[in-house]
Amino acid sequence: MNDHRFWRSRVHPDDDEVVARQSRAFAQGENSVSEFRFFHADGRTVWLRDSGRVENDPETGETTVYGVVSDITERKLAEQQLADQKRLFENLLVVAQATTGHATLEETLNSILDVSIMLTDAEDDGRSSLFLCDESGVIGAAILARGRHLHKKSGAKIQKMMDSGLSGWAAQHRQAALLEDTSQDDRWLALEIDAHTAQSALAVPIMFGGRLLAVLTLTHPRRGHFTPAHAYLLEAATGQISLALRNAQMHDQQKILVNRQRTLYQTLRAVGSHLTQEGVSQAAVTTVAELTSWTAVAILLPDEDMTALQVAAATETAPFVRGETAPLTGALVGQAFGLAETLYQSDQNGGDGRLAAPLRHGENKLGNTAKITRTVCQMAIETIVLSTFEVVSGTT
Repeated sequence: MNDHRFWRSRVHPDDDEVVARQSRAFAQGENSVSEFRFFHADGRTVWLRDSGRVENDPETGETTVYGVVSDITERKLAEQQLADQKRLFENLLVVAQATTGHATLEETLNSILDVSIMLTDAEDDGRSSLFLCDESGVIGAAILARGRHLHKKSGAKIQKMMDSGLSGWAAQHRQAALLEDTSQDDRWLALEIDAHTAQSALAVPIMFGGRLLAVLTLTHPRRGHFTPAHAYLLEAATGQISLALRNAQMHDQQKILVNRQRTLYQTLRAVGSHLTQEGVSQAAVTTVAELTSWTAVAILLPDEDMTALQVAAATETAPFVRGETAPLTGALVGQAFGLAETLYQSDQNGGDGRLAAPLRHGENKLGNTAKITRTVCQMAIETIVLSTFEVVSGTT
């Protein structure tokens, strides 16, 4: 204690000015109290409180400093925990405010990604992402920080991130994954779409009622950026995030149902005045195309020998011509008819995708509708054309 230089050498560098300021106060004859970190002999960093009182001897003129040094580490830790809890509560409040009140799923996904990036200081133009997925890990919708565009159907590279990358690991193990250095962790999947190298990453699964709902992944170009505190914050926020996602999903589903009923009603009105299969079919494809904004719609029916499908009606932009035939095997429409299943075929070059849905009347398959569109509408086209072909059945 009497060796001033030794004492100062044990003071934490960040608190050196605190001790220096107290020394100057003593030199000016002022009492002083300071709190600072100190390197203990056993290697621990402790907090000390140094309370000093200055007394001057009027006879000798000497100045004496009487001091008491006490260990206040436990109090400081308690104060830090309280501050951390306060900060966590404030951050959770930020999450709650940012994720509620949005009308669409896309807005909600973007808001969740925005607030997560803001709270962790993650990179805003990197591989950060939010994947909405089912229990098997199949992505139903995705938002990437780069571009901020809602992907309703994941491409091969995006799905690969879920199947083989860090997002997939978090989804499979149902726990957060913190990578201090992505180059040293096999869970990180480097993709060609990376315009840069993410050096650190954090992935957090979002659960709802024990079921996997989404996976949030954040990245940063500096190693060691993310800390356990970041992971703890996001894990604590998953309850609010999952609630916001489910509300947005239900809102979108309700909107889909309303649009489906509206489209069905208006389609039936359009075909109601037609008494022939040709008239009903053409009115159906025209009305459906107008109401759904699909770029092309066609209806194909099996021929009498059940060996091929024949185009009964098509919009002008459809890749089919009325009277044209398509084989029952090989082509997408033929496969959909044979399997009695709705099939979707994406364009690997980012162009128009194709959807074929079998049409039914009771237990009988009647044909297929085929549409080409950039955005695959979630509406069940079978529901629309089922009622349409009930009209056909009753008039032929």
